Amino acid sequence: MKHKEIADVAGKFLAHINLGIIYNSVGDYEKSSINHQFALRYAIQMSSVAGQSVAIGNLGKVGGNKVYAQMNQDKMQMFVERYLELSNELKYRKGESGAYMQLGEILTQKGDYDSSTKHFYRAMKISEETADGDTKEQAKVNFGMANASLKWNNHITNILQQIED
Repeated sequence: MKHKEIADVAGKFLAHINLGIIYNSVGDYEKSSINHQFALRYAIQMSSVAGQSVAIGNLGKVGGNKVYAQMNQDKMQMFVERYLELSNELKYRKGESGAYMQLGEILTQKGDYDSSTKHFYRAMKISEETADGDTKEQAKVNFGMANASLKWNNHITNILQQIED
């Protein structure tokens, strides 16, 4: 907190990142999110693409808490989409695959299985290219589950349509 009070813009960015990490580790997700959002503002003020990527990436980690993520799905989706853009711009492939995984998870929670399967597939392909076996395996599992949910929903819809006809 003292660092934040006496710092220049770059120092305030760093102080808010650190505060966000600390609050996240003690379970205060609201304060963690607020601090990472302040860090994002300072990164934008500094025109730092890398700083924006760090701040948004940390916001995504706060969203890793399922209770918090469910309360803020639309906001988290917006942040993760921006993180994906920044990772693409920075040619940070691991960031891209992680963003696709998070988007897939958010869309699965929303019940958009068609879009989530596409995001999990992209994560799987990027993780193959980068030899990230753990992400590849998780993406395969998530892809399979989302695809099964998609097919199940289509199957039930068809049955209900037949009953109505």
